[in-house]
Amino acid sequence: MSELDERKFQKICENVATGIALAKLDGRFEECNAAYSALTGYSQTELRKMQIFSLIHPEDLHESNRRIEALLEGRESQFEIENRYIAKSGAPVWIRNLVSTIRDAEGKPAQIFALVTDITSRVRAQQELRAAKAQLRLMIDHAPAAVAMFDRNMGYVA
Repeated sequence: MSELDERKFQKICENVATGIALAKLDGRFEECNAAYSALTGYSQTELRKMQIFSLIHPEDLHESNRRIEALLEGRESQFEIENRYIAKSGAPVWIRNLVSTIRDAEGKPAQIFALVTDITSRVRAQQELRAAKAQLRLMIDHAPAAVAMFDRNMGYVA
């Protein structure tokens, strides 16, 4: 890759809205972009002193570790996972994480590469929708009179 191509690629990584992180095989951060830093609330300098695993919500850690282990052992070439990070503020951040490895000249994993997207608003909307549906179902099931619901085309809904 030419020097010009490398600078162009670096600019893309710096300005993309998706979080990008590069870590050593033991999970210690090597590099991350501004989007990743903003997502976690930690500066890039702070992240370089941490391990990826320290960001993962304790309830999600086992599955994340299992998948990374499979990746490093070659049982998976990449994986996608939705789980939670704990941001610097202490707030949970729901993320969609695409994880793969960067391999050395011999084809062995040398680094862990992650593309991370904040999906907190989508997860919250799904949770609110499930709660509203459950509340509606409860009202329908316990109404003192017969209740029926129809869509705009007068199709029976509930």
